[in-house]
Order: sequence, then structure tokens, then C-alpha cells
Amino acid sequence: HIPIKSATGTSLLVIAANSALALLGHRHSLHVDWSLMLQLMAPALLTTYLGVKLTEKLSARHLRWVFGVFVILLGVFMVASNTSLMFKH
Repeated sequence: HIPIKSATGTSLLVIAANSALALLGHRHSLHVDWSLMLQLMAPALLTTYLGVKLTEKLSARHLRWVFGVFVILLGVFMVASNTSLMFKH
């Protein structure tokens, strides 16, 4: 059984590595707005830092609950976004 803090950190590391490799692999075929990416990096790094600090303060039980709520809210947002796109056409 992997502790929730290790599992969450490992999952995020895999996602980050996968995203970085996908960006590198598609950099020639996609138009990447590097200016926008640089603008988003500071808030992304700040929230990563805050997330690390938060996990240091939360118990595994609370971290599991926060992560679950986050995943559910993200899913609701994605469904709502895609549903609104479906009905625009």
C-alpha cells in the first residue's frame, strides 16, 4: 500500500513528465504561444509551492479528502465546458 502523499506526488511527477515530453514531441507541429506559457509558469510554480506546503500540514486522511474534492470539481468543470461546446454547434 503506497501512502497517499507518495502516491499523489508520484502521480503529479508522471503527469508533469508526460506533459513535458508531449510538448517537446509536438513543438514543431503545433503553434505554442510561448509568451502565454511563460505568463502561466509563475502562477503554476506558486501553486505548486503552496501545494507542497499544504501537504506538509495535512494528515493523509485530509489530503485524500482535498484531492478527491479537487478531482470531482475538475471533472464537473470539464463536463460543463465540453457540454457547452457541444451545444454551440
